[in-house]
Amino acid sequence: MKYLDAAARLGKLPDVLPAPPEALVPIRLGGEPWKAPAEGMATARPAGVLVLIGPDDAGEARVVLIERTSYDGHHSGEVSFPCGAA
Repeated sequence: MKYLDAAARLGKLPDVLPAPPEALVPIRLGGEPWKAPAEGMATARPAGVLVLIGPDDAGEARVVLIERTSYDGHHSGEVSFPCGAA
């Protein structure tokens, strides 16, 4: 898709998006649904994700991803969207 076409389509999004279809809601491999931690949302941290779309040399829309640094931790070396804690 051309970048200008993608930008035009994204510009038409409503301020409040509808809930996703059930098929897009993540599930755990064991089948249990996601749920809030036992202590509730009081311990949740605000965070965000950036879906950066830019044109390549041919004018095609490209999504920018990053590779997380390697360390001794849960998300080490993963390919991801640029994001972080607020």
